[in-house]
Amino acid sequence: VVRDVRTKSFEAMVRQPISWHDAPERAAGALASRLAQDTQAVRALVGQRIALSVAMVVIVVGGLGISFDASWRLTLVTLGIIPLIVAPIAVTGSYVARVAEAAQESLVRAGGIATEAVLHMRTVRAYGIEAAVSRKFDDFLELPERQAIRKGLAGGLGAGVAAATILLGAAFQYYVGGIFFRKGWVSFSDLMTVLLVIIFMAFGIGAVAGDSIDKAEAMTAAKKAWDIVHLKSPIDALAPSGYDGGKG
Repeated sequence: VVRDVRTKSFEAMVRQPISWHDAPERAAGALASRLAQDTQAVRALVGQRIALSVAMVVIVVGGLGISFDASWRLTLVTLGIIPLIVAPIAVTGSYVARVAEAAQESLVRAGGIATEAVLHMRTVRAYGIEAAVSRKFDDFLELPERQAIRKGLAGGLGAGVAAATILLGAAFQYYVGGIFFRKGWVSFSDLMTVLLVIIFMAFGIGAVAGDSIDKAEAMTAAKKAWDIVHLKSPIDALAPSGYDGGKG
């Protein structure tokens, strides 16, 4: 998948007119950096993580079937903790997605500067601008560094709140289960079945939801790759007609 996205992105880039490449954010180095970074970030949406998500769906469906068969009353009550586990992780992913785009763009610009400086090293040396190029490269790396720190803090906070919710939810489940047991609504074996199944499901959902930070960044990169692949050029050197009258 990553290879196909990278190939399609590069093909779309070479189809664009010269004026499109004149923009600073679309310099040769920046485009090369985008091909390397954005398309690689798409990997977070495919491969092993898809298998993990499918496995989690199977576990949730099977666990709900077992729990409802044991005690539908207790299952409905204990399911109330699931949104409380997912909510902090979802908020964290949403926050990361908002700040990831600017950080990725700055990282691409930094990669572009590095690529062009190396390719034109003779010019850099001739004009003695090594220090200026280095400072500019460092400036573009400052925003991704801040974003990485915020990502770590937000991810740790979200995971911590989710873990605390799981522990508090387990205590709540035992409390409600004891009430149902005294009322004769559930047997001890069914009580333990529901509690263990729901707890394991909660830990599994928390583990999958914890991956939402990387997925949020991957979605931002995937959107950029999608925009480039589907960008139409009014002057297409690879099209049979070459010029479409500006309709693209």
